[in-house]
Amino acid sequence: MKNKRVVLLLLGLLLISAMVSACAAPVAPAAPAGGEEAAATEAAPAEAAADDAAAKPYIPVISKGFQHQFWQAVKLGSEQAAADLNVDITFEG
Repeated sequence: MKNKRVVLLLLGLLLISAMVSACAAPVAPAAPAGGEEAAATEAAPAEAAADDAAAKPYIPVISKGFQHQFWQAVKLGSEQAAADLNVDITFEG
């Protein structure tokens, strides 16, 4: 009985430590030593960020059906909101 209690305690502590370590903040990578390498690595994220900012957000709208007037109103409203907010949408239903 005592062995079972010790095993359960150890498993509980293991579970808690796994949860705490999984929720910890990520560690930043070490800075490169070379000057040219540092410049090359700094330029790459800037280009990737520019590509992400230029792309339009995509919002899929999935309805339960299209026969009912409610879903037809949802489709019209989605299309109007997409035009107003400059995003891409698809409506499937």
